[in-house]
Amino acid sequence: MDTTAFTREFQRTRPQPAVIDSVECVGDEAMLVNWTPGFNGSYPQSFVVHYSSDEDPSQKSLLTTSKSATIGDLKAFSKYRIHVESRNQKGSTNSSTVEKHGQ
Repeated sequence: MDTTAFTREFQRTRPQPAVIDSVECVGDEAMLVNWTPGFNGSYPQSFVVHYSSDEDPSQKSLLTTSKSATIGDLKAFSKYRIHVESRNQKGSTNSSTVEKHGQ
């Protein structure tokens, strides 16, 4: 009887980028951002949702360990640029930037 054992090792790295799946308006002043995380690099990971608008180009951030976040206190009819930063103890990576107009 062959009792060959297999082990699989994953390289410990910074996380792969998240992919933003959707950005939905929630009322007049909020948006729900949903994403799919990339490979976590074999470490626990967290996410930072970064967003800014043409009216207020200073970047705001929201930290979470979830796969979605609601960003609030937004201005109606403004265009927002949003990206998700994936972090672990080895480093961080950014998703592509998505633009969305508020209602």
